Amino acid sequence: MRGFRFKKIAKTLIAVSAAALLIAACFRIHLRTEYNRENLTASVPPQGEYLEAGRVDPRSSYIRHRPLEEMDFRTIYYTAASIPADTGLDDLGWSWIYPVQSPCTIRYFDAPNGNLVKQIEKDTEIYVQMTGCDWSAPCANVTYPTYHAGWRYAAPFLEVRAETETPKSGAELAALSGDRYYVRLADVTAVVEAGCRQIPNMAALYTGGPEEYPYLHSRVRLRVLLIDRLMYSSGYYVSPDIYHEPWDGWTVGLLAAGGVLLAADGALVLRGRKGR
Repeated sequence: MRGFRFKKIAKTLIAVSAAALLIAACFRIHLRTEYNRENLTASVPPQGEYLEAGRVDPRSSYIRHRPLEEMDFRTIYYTAASIPADTGLDDLGWSWIYPVQSPCTIRYFDAPNGNLVKQIEKDTEIYVQMTGCDWSAPCANVTYPTYHAGWRYAAPFLEVRAETETPKSGAELAALSGDRYYVRLADVTAVVEAGCRQIPNMAALYTGGPEEYPYLHSRVRLRVLLIDRLMYSSGYYVSPDIYHEPWDGWTVGLLAAGGVLLAADGALVLRGRKGR
């Protein structure tokens, strides 16, 4: 009797575990598909020669997997945004740069998950390009995608000093910001979102009005990933921050584990019937 009860409990646990794994896999696929839908529908569909999503310009520095330290970001920006090469930076407009109190500690590394090289403490006042960003000079919140999801590349935020005037353009801010490093996307997004909350009327500018404030975080993320969306639209690069592969290793692993448990449960059922 005990053996029968143990087998029944074991089969139930296996069935429940299999169902939980399969549900988790389906939920993961749904979340990643929705993330992609939100990002890609906010982008202009791929134009010109590279019409299919995911098909990349063979001239792309990213598709050739060049180190970010060697890239010419001005050329990349002009290509992604379809700006004529002879356009001067002054023709692209001015950046609106504001001092913002950092909501978190911002850490910069020499590589994704590498060595810490710089740290800006929480509550430090830093300069942020809230609108009119100069994407040809990656610094502060104007960051470029890397080959690793969740990691960005840019010069650090410039700390506000009493003796330093507010930079008047993104190029000037970049010149003062120093070398470029790797920073987490979550840190950059948190700073821009804090800027929207600290600067009067900035949240309305980002969202379109008070009724859209609940969606501020997603609107900020879309703004932070603007260069990624431009790259996608031009067929230059499909960034891992703008597109999450639904059928990644974790999803396949969850489905495989659930399938194995279902097979085991089925084998136990058949074995029980034969034993009767």
